[in-house]
Amino acid sequence: MAIVKCRECGEEVSNKAEKCPHCGVKKPHSTDYWTGVFWKSVIAFWFVYLIFSGKAAFILSEVVNLLDSGGSKAVCELSNNQLTQDVLLINGEGDFGYRYNATVKNHGEQGEITVTAKISTSEGNFERVQKLNFGSGQSMDLTYAFPEPTINAANVQGHISCKP
Repeated sequence: MAIVKCRECGEEVSNKAEKCPHCGVKKPHSTDYWTGVFWKSVIAFWFVYLIFSGKAAFILSEVVNLLDSGGSKAVCELSNNQLTQDVLLINGEGDFGYRYNATVKNHGEQGEITVTAKISTSEGNFERVQKLNFGSGQSMDLTYAFPEPTINAANVQGHISCKP
């Protein structure tokens, strides 16, 4: 029998004791404590790494997308994405704007797919969101019109995404 320090309260206790007589912790001499400390340190390290590497936002967005899918088993893929300047017909008159074209294909089972097209300009941010039902293997050519920016808009950038 040897006297060791309790892993919880630090008081002296027998290495054969099942419970610390001072604080009541079970197996006060157990090395499982250090195993727990090790794994908590590993988890903390990865948590800090994900936050500072910028990957946490990506992982969180993927988890949110999974939770937002509402059980849809559709799997969407975007192709032929193209943002172009165009003359749009607004209330019967020609007006300058931007047109976002994309092809969306469902590689999964029949289900709902949400398509979000966004443009960011010196004049503001604009967004179009559309929920569509896709059959298995179905694809659609979609066009989104953005008449809000004027011909003087600068730094025009676009992004289009889809999720089940």
